[in-house]
Amino acid sequence: MTLRTLALASSLALALLAAPAGGAGADDTGADDPGAGDPEAGERKAREVCARCHVIGQQNPYGGINSTPSFYVMQEKPGTYQAKLLTVNQRRPHVGIGLDMEPRALEDIWSYVETLVRP
Repeated sequence: MTLRTLALASSLALALLAAPAGGAGADDTGADDPGAGDPEAGERKAREVCARCHVIGQQNPYGGINSTPSFYVMQEKPGTYQAKLLTVNQRRPHVGIGLDMEPRALEDIWSYVETLVRP
């Protein structure tokens, strides 16, 4: 199994696990709609968890670790980074630091990433 196939299979499994028991439209909160994350909640979570290693926006423009992608890069290359962010709990080095975020929090962070505009 190639790394790409593994990543796609992981993303699909995560999406299936995150789906509500009642199926699409089980509630009207948007929680069952992929990509319907809350960007404000995502920004708060990114400040709390991600800013240690990543530049997450104007809040820490000179922060982060040089080898980590900034949220601006993620926003500019969603085809590369959206699946990676949504499966971050399964990726090194995040596994090694015990990162374990709920799928909804990851959707919120991705929604925040989508709002960014590079200065």
